[in-house]
Amino acid sequence: MSTLNGKQFWKALRKKGIPPSVFAMKANCSLNSVYNLKERNYIPEKFALVLENIN
Repeated sequence: MSTLNGKQFWKALRKKGIPPSVFAMKANCSLNSVYNLKERNYIPEKFALVLENIN
């Protein structure tokens, strides 16, 4: 699995049409944490797996 940076993560989230609040619920984290991912150089594997598993 390739590692995503924050901007790529948000692009993938929008492409799949997943609202950040739904992603936060599925990843069992706060909405603020999801927004903070945008600035990160890499996405923790936990979040990448959740993104991959959401159809």
